[in-house]
This record gives sequence, structure tokens and C-alpha cells, in this order.
Amino acid sequence: MKKTLEKSKIKIVDDIQIRQEIVDLLEIQDIVIASKWAINNAIRTLETIGIEKDLEALISRGIACNQLCINQQINVHELRQIGFDIHRYAKHEKNAIKQSALRAFGHAVSTAHMKNHAIVASDYIIKVLNLSHDNNIEPAAKERQVQLQELLNLQE
Repeated sequence: MKKTLEKSKIKIVDDIQIRQEIVDLLEIQDIVIASKWAINNAIRTLETIGIEKDLEALISRGIACNQLCINQQINVHELRQIGFDIHRYAKHEKNAIKQSALRAFGHAVSTAHMKNHAIVASDYIIKVLNLSHDNNIEPAAKERQVQLQELLNLQE
């Protein structure tokens, strides 16, 4: 993970030091912890911006498929399909904040088959905060602290 995602693939204003700590910690985690971490972060963000009724079923399906893939009860193809459904929904979302939150969730769901999606999901969460707070680094740094603490708690 380290070589491919040392730098965010999306343009964000971020606390790169804390992000790097997270990348380093994710590298030594198994896919179960990385996936749980990514889902928890994405759900917290979706709840903060408000989940619309028409999204509840898609979100529930994404969480369920993520867990089913971790438990090897569905294959990667099935998991990827729900991820594509989420990203398709995000593509048509006109509100950039909601679009980024949905992209975060789509990557979080996909973490069950590829651990690198976890950090990309967290980067989209930072993008949500950048859009919500005029690129102020303070909310982003605070979120990175929350993400780091959550990851540390999960590995205990």
C-alpha cells in the first residue's frame, strides 16, 4: 500500500503527516480491520451530511456485501457490482459534498477486496470536509485525528 498511496490520488487540503501515519498503520492491518475502519468512517460522514431515504437501501446493501465478502460468502465480482452501483449513484449526484461522501462509501465497501480502497475512502471524507469548510485544514486535521484513533482502537 505504501508505495502506491503515499500521496492522495484526489486533490485535497490535508494533514499529510497524520495521513502518512494512517497509511503506515493500514499497511500492517488485515483486510478485516481496514474494511471495518473504512466503513465506520464513511458511515459517520454520511450521517453527518444526512442520508436521504432513497439511499438507505443502497447503503445497507453496501455494508452487507462488504461483510459477506470478508466472510467469503460472496465473490469479488458481486462486491464490485455494489461498489459500481454506489459510484454510479455518486456520478449523478449534483451536490459535490454528497457526491464525495458517496464516493467515500463506495471505496469503503470495496475495501473488502482491496485494502488500498480504505485510504482512498478516507481521502474522499477529507474532500467532503474541504468542500464543507472552504478548504480549511483544521476540520481535515481533526478528522484525520479521529480516523487515526479509530484505527488504533480497532487494532487493540
